[in-house]
Amino acid sequence: MGHIESADGALTINDDASDVAGDLQAIVDMAMKTGGLLKVNSAQRQNLTGSQTRVGWLIIETDTGLIYERTNTAPQGVLVGGASLPEINLVAGQVQSAAANETVRMWAAPGTSPSRSFSDQWFTYASSGDITVKKAGYYRISARVLVAAVAGQALALWLNSTLGVLSQDSVVTSATLGVMAKLDVASVYLPANAVVNVIIATTSGSVALGGPDPARSSGEFSVQFLSS
Repeated sequence: MGHIESADGALTINDDASDVAGDLQAIVDMAMKTGGLLKVNSAQRQNLTGSQTRVGWLIIETDTGLIYERTNTAPQGVLVGGASLPEINLVAGQVQSAAANETVRMWAAPGTSPSRSFSDQWFTYASSGDITVKKAGYYRISARVLVAAVAGQALALWLNSTLGVLSQDSVVTSATLGVMAKLDVASVYLPANAVVNVIIATTSGSVALGGPDPARSSGEFSVQFLSS
């Protein structure tokens, strides 16, 4: 046999008997180029080496549904999509008395329904109120905090991170109705192991935050991965 590879990458095998080994290698190379879909679990993907994958391959994690693309610099792939993107979503689980310069820590931990986290490989949560983002990338961050009904008080909150203050809001309380402070960042780049939290910047007096409410009306805190 013998083979010819055209400029556009097409492989043609002919009847020249002088290059069987070369033909077989060419067929293997062609299969490697065109068959670039690898299905492994998340632990196996993290251990892939450059010799096991080729640039342009798609790698699917069977246990998470995430899809990665192999690049020149990332043999384990760069996240490009999936059934759902990594997110941590925390719901208010208790009442917290507000004090200036404190972290909002009223959130129910992941696993305490309905609070949840995609994976400890992506996010961890501490009872101090801190979310640690394990992987670098662009993220959307949002938080809502219910301030209980009380007459004539004011409260300012910051959405804070390793990079500094990302967003802020202030509310004036009502004697009859709770008011909701809202913080949001549409897209921000966070380095690996960045910490994100909500800070009580200042308060004019005694106010209560949050409350145990699985319907989310007492507040929630969410960090969602967007892209690398």
